[in-house]
Amino acid sequence: MASFKSYNINNNGDKKIIGKLITSLKNLIDIESKEYNIYNAVREENNKRISKNSPYVGIKNIGSLCYINSIMQQFYWISKFKSSILSANDNKPPDKSFNLTDDDNILHQTQRLFTFLSFSSFGEFIPQNFIFSIKIFGERINHNQMLDSSEFYLHFLDSIKTLLENTEYKNLIEDLFCGKLQVKKICSECSNTSFREEEFKSISLEVKDIKDIYQSLDNYISEEIIDDYNCDKCNKKVKLKKSLMISSLPNILVIHLKKMIYNNKGELEKINSKYDFPLELNIKNYSKENNKVNEDYYKYNLRGINIHKGTATGGHYISLIQTSKENNKWYLFDDSSVKEYDFNLYEEEFNKKDKSDSAYILFYESVQEKPMKTIFKENIPKQYLLEILDDNKTYENIYGNKVIDVNNELIKIFMDIIDNKSFKLKDKKVTYYEIKDLIDI
Repeated sequence: MASFKSYNINNNGDKKIIGKLITSLKNLIDIESKEYNIYNAVREENNKRISKNSPYVGIKNIGSLCYINSIMQQFYWISKFKSSILSANDNKPPDKSFNLTDDDNILHQTQRLFTFLSFSSFGEFIPQNFIFSIKIFGERINHNQMLDSSEFYLHFLDSIKTLLENTEYKNLIEDLFCGKLQVKKICSECSNTSFREEEFKSISLEVKDIKDIYQSLDNYISEEIIDDYNCDKCNKKVKLKKSLMISSLPNILVIHLKKMIYNNKGELEKINSKYDFPLELNIKNYSKENNKVNEDYYKYNLRGINIHKGTATGGHYISLIQTSKENNKWYLFDDSSVKEYDFNLYEEEFNKKDKSDSAYILFYESVQEKPMKTIFKENIPKQYLLEILDDNKTYENIYGNKVIDVNNELIKIFMDIIDNKSFKLKDKKVTYYEIKDLIDI
């Protein structure tokens, strides 16, 4: 048993030290209590899930989390990203440092999310464990506070990149989302010229008083004059000419439209003007690599639109996603609701002057694939496949609809696992639940 010496507080200095210790301890307890309360609040949300009304699965909004749901659907529909996340093995056990039953590892929780979006018989996924694993600048998010979807996009990629560092997918983020900018600086006095490369995962474009994306890109690469720049060669303050070009194109070009700006009064406002962008974007005039023979190298097809509805101080995020390039099918993902969308309606519904519902982030996919270091595979963690077997059985018990054999792809995955374990099941039709009994994790 531990023993403690009594401590006599004899002077004001001692009292101040003890006072600081007590305050620090109280703050630590308050932080832990706050996180625990948020965690419990999320877990205690209504767990009743809807049945499917489309081929795809939505994500339940268990707070003010539409900004997360809408972006995670965009990530899910980038096929190489989805398959790589599901296949990645960080060789780490579940992180149960905060809670003894749930995994606090965001890579593992993203794998679980993607598995359920792929194979669930329910119409929605309840993301409480995934939400709780998200940390921004080391802090867990408040599930009742809506944040900016473009900021979440960047934070999520940074978090995943860190967890992939010791896996065979360590280059995934760079291969798919990262491009490079060449920043050029010219001294107006001595003409000293310097170049610097900067990596980007998205490009933020001005939209105020601008009609379309090409005008925004023209503005993006236009020369900027910077006053009072300290030139090392002149050894004095001068005017500097600064410009940039895209020096390396990404496979997935993500463009953030700067709809939220501060006005002259220092108030945040949203720009609701009409703004055009094409289904096929040609980036050649903005690329330093403008000497390629194949024009497809510069072309990008629109694959997704993250839409903000409402004002600068509040609103709602949804996503439009092209789920099939071959059939040109688009779906609207609005939290739990997933509906097929007629893209011919886009201009009327989301691109009219003074309409508050409009595009906020654009996801473009390169027509010609750029070189990548990652070797892509397709695999799904077995523990999540087993979990979804039980979950689909729950669906059957609730709704009375048979889900056996409804997903041939899932059965094929399990059959592959069984074959690898030398099971012989010739001439036998295997259901979801019989398969479960044959797999030993």
